[in-house]
Amino acid sequence: MIISDCVISCKPEAKAIFAKLEAEARGNYEILAKTLPPMMQVMKEVGGIEFPETLATIAGVEKKSEPEA
Repeated sequence: MIISDCVISCKPEAKAIFAKLEAEARGNYEILAKTLPPMMQVMKEVGGIEFPETLATIAGVEKKSEPEA
């Protein structure tokens, strides 16, 4: 088997694997985006824990402005 034959035969399989993993990652992200905002609220109310703004941005939660003292 010549290397070019291997490359030609492996490309479709590699594309299929990549598409599968990409779809799985997208699904995991959607689950996280739906689960994280309520959990962040629970953590804040129960333990007083606030997550970093970056994590809130990823989850799609808008950071509420704090009143000035």
